Amino acid sequence: MMSTTEIAGFVLALVMVVCSIKELHWSWPLAIASSILYFFVFKDSLLYGEAGSPFGVGGNGYARARTHNRPL
Repeated sequence: MMSTTEIAGFVLALVMVVCSIKELHWSWPLAIASSILYFFVFKDSLLYGEAGSPFGVGGNGYARARTHNRPL
């Protein structure tokens, strides 16, 4: 089941694409808002590597390995 955060992020991403196609200046703020919402979706799903991906940060399991004291 999709959460309201995920649905809002998806809708903002779709509106952002439409704004980009029409070359409207609203595409950048919508992309930022959508990325922030997806950050929380991935964080709540415990997908730490993907949580940073909208921002260009790849976790690659680093946070999970650090919390369990396992080597990378």
